[in-house]
This record gives sequence, structure tokens and C-alpha cells, in this order.
Amino acid sequence: MATVKRPNVSVQASEAWLAYSCRWVEDLATEVCHFEGFIKHPRDIPLDFTIDNPPAYVAANKLKVHEGGMVFESSASLPVGVRIHLTVNLKGNHFILTGIVAHCIDIDGARYHIGVQFEQDNEHHSMRMIEQACHIEHYRKQACQYGRPITEDEAAREWISRFAAHFPR
Repeated sequence: MATVKRPNVSVQASEAWLAYSCRWVEDLATEVCHFEGFIKHPRDIPLDFTIDNPPAYVAANKLKVHEGGMVFESSASLPVGVRIHLTVNLKGNHFILTGIVAHCIDIDGARYHIGVQFEQDNEHHSMRMIEQACHIEHYRKQACQYGRPITEDEAAREWISRFAAHFPR
């Protein structure tokens, strides 16, 4: 049986981590609620995108897409209805998704929340799995930042037991 030695973590770091982890569920619930079932992509996980030529006009409610989707922050405003190709870069792996821009919300004139929905159930399911992996990695990074280094496996086990039930379907 292997024994894992953990570094000593100060009481202050433990308290800060507990405060962060409790706030995480509240933040996730707020983000999900604000975007009506959309999963907000963590800002510290790289995401690239390209778009096809925008259509002349598409009413958002006429799109045949899966409910919910994902939201990411962009410095560019994008037209609703345009097909978007996303590449999520996670730990040297590149995950590619194709969706439709469902909304573009101006945050402050220089940043926008881009909402993407997916036409195929399998694409929506893939997005959800990729985003869970991104949120687990974000969780691991935050734990390390708060003085609590954990492995990828530990982060996955903790995140799943504490937050998976709050993650949008």
C-alpha cells in the first residue's frame, strides 16, 4: 500500500480554501442561473474559436439546438446564428466542438459573453464532459493557489463528490 505524504497546510490556507470551495457552489449556481442552463467556461482554461460566414439574419428562437450550452468570454462581439468552431485546450489536449452562437451579451464594451448551443445531442454531451474536465482542472489550480496542492485524481474525486450534482445537465 502506497502512502501519500501531504505538505503541511497552514490554518489560514485551510480556512481560505474552505471559504473558496463554499463560494464555488454559489458562484456556479449564479452563473448557471444567469445563463439559463449554460455552463460557463473557466477563464483560465484556453479556448480558441473560428466562425463561418455569418448569415444575413437568424432569429435566435428559430435555431434548432439543444437546450442549454456553454458560455465563454470574448473580446469580440459575434453575430447570433453564426456557426462557431471551438477548440478547448486542456493540458495539451485539443477538444473540438461545433455549435451555433445563441447569444452575445456585452459585459463592458470590450468583453462579451458568447453563448453557444449545439445541434446534436452527442455534441452537447461532449461539451458537457469537456467542460466538467475544465472545471475540475480549474478546481485543482485554485486548490494549489490556496496552498493546498492536489493531484488530478484527487481533484476529480473531490470535485465530483462536492459539485457534480450542481453541474447543468
